[in-house]
Amino acid sequence: MKSLLHWVLLVGLLLANITPTFAQNDASIVSGILVCPVEKMPELWVNNRAVNIVAAVQQNLVYPPAAKRDQAEGRVFISFTVTATGAVKDAHVVKGFRPDCDAAALRAVRQLPRFKPVQQRGKPIASGLTMPVKFSLNVPRE
Repeated sequence: MKSLLHWVLLVGLLLANITPTFAQNDASIVSGILVCPVEKMPELWVNNRAVNIVAAVQQNLVYPPAAKRDQAEGRVFISFTVTATGAVKDAHVVKGFRPDCDAAALRAVRQLPRFKPVQQRGKPIASGLTMPVKFSLNVPRE
């Protein structure tokens, strides 16, 4: 049952366009993806309510005026670590779109509140996430 839960969590993250990465001894590589069974994935809570990580970043996102003027649309992929205390650390651009959008995406990720960190064997551990930040002029903000 636990292994099914691990796969469900992994598939859920992949469908949400968030890729977990872990540096654990019991990790294995399946189809080029690093898979590590964890008891609990990092969660973002705001006002005692679970929040979608991608939606929280998009809500923090400020579209750069020059990009808006140029009608620039695209995606920036940001990788970051959620520490054992739940803080966002070491955020960096994995694949950029244009410098002003890259900086805006980094700023939005760094503004995220503390996470409830990953649980491994009942203890919080650091974990890595990679996620897309979408710049689209036609998508309404929530």
